[in-house]
Parts: sequence; C-alpha cells; structure tokens
Amino acid sequence: MVLAHAGGALPMLAGRLLTLCEADWVPHDGVDEESVRRGLRAFYYDTAISGTAQAMGPLTGVTDTDHIVYGSDFGAPCASAGVLERTIEDLFGTGAVPGSVPPSVRGNGARVFPRVLARLGRG
Repeated sequence: MVLAHAGGALPMLAGRLLTLCEADWVPHDGVDEESVRRGLRAFYYDTAISGTAQAMGPLTGVTDTDHIVYGSDFGAPCASAGVLERTIEDLFGTGAVPGSVPPSVRGNGARVFPRVLARLGRG
C-alpha cells in the first residue's frame, strides 16, 4: 500500500502511537511498539507535493528509504507545472532532505511497480 503525500500526518503522529502502545487504558491485544514500528515501515510512501525537509524528516524516522517512491499528483488540480517543478527541486536539488532519499526514490517506483515499467517497455 502506498500512502500519498509522505504519509500525511501519520509520520508526525507515530510517536504518539508508540506511546499509546504502553497505555493501560488503550485496548491493544497483541500490539506492541515493535509491531507498530514494523507496520509503519511496511507501508510505501510517495513524495507528491512533499519533497521538503519538513515532510521527509518525519517520514525517514518511520520508514527506510527503500519504501519511499516518487509521486507527483500529476493531473490533479493542485499539481500545476510550478508545483511539480518545486517538488522535484525540493526533493532532488536542494539537499534539504536526507542524502539517502533522492537516489533511493529514483529506483523504488520501478521495483514497487514492475508491471508499469514493463508496460513502458523498460522492464
């Protein structure tokens, strides 16, 4: 499952989820911090309008860079040419995101979506 926009608020709320794993008043049969961490790492996250350090910082705190794929929101009203260019620049050009993210993002989509790559004649 790919979560859009760097997972939205989920990476920022991850600490709260982990804290609640230990709360007696929260029903959590079989759920502990490690299972929540594994769950967060298991999702894939796209970069649509989220290539900034403010979005990538929390995201890289909950998942590995091999679970981050490029996303653009191309075709959505919010994804004007300027917004797409800014996202690409933020993600690949400013150095504001952790250095391991840009090279990883470039190839992850092909690995996660091999049939799309094949349809494009590149797989």
